[in-house]
Amino acid sequence: MGGTYYLHRTLRQLDLEALLGRLLEAARTARAAGEEIGRLPAMRSDLDERLLEEELRARLEALRRAIEAEIRRRLVADRGAEALARSVRSPLPEDIEFMHATREELALIRRSLPASPASSPAGCSGAGATADRVRSTSGDVRRSSPMAGAARDEVPPS
Repeated sequence: MGGTYYLHRTLRQLDLEALLGRLLEAARTARAAGEEIGRLPAMRSDLDERLLEEELRARLEALRRAIEAEIRRRLVADRGAEALARSVRSPLPEDIEFMHATREELALIRRSLPASPASSPAGCSGAGATADRVRSTSGDVRRSSPMAGAARDEVPPS
């Protein structure tokens, strides 16, 4: 298991996304009142708000990593390094719960998926694309061309 279960339970209880939302709301409220919050930078513009959000996300990610390290440290102290090493493995992309995935896990999932033809420039055809040749079930070659959103089949002259 390697602490994944404990990490999941701890992070679920902390709810870092809700914590981020509460921190940003407090910063917005302080901005409206013209105050500063602790050591957080004052927000004077939308850019300041965006920078604050990025800083808070980085801090929360550092907190997540620190929690993970502490869980592993406690597991090593409890079970021993060899037992933990046997059970620790990086989760495979298919093991990740999509709805609860972190930003890094979503990036791992994206990297493991093949690129879709629609998203690649080579797979795109412009509006002025030439007609494609298709072989019908009877064996003759037909041309299909887009016409007002519907395909039109033409039998080429023999």
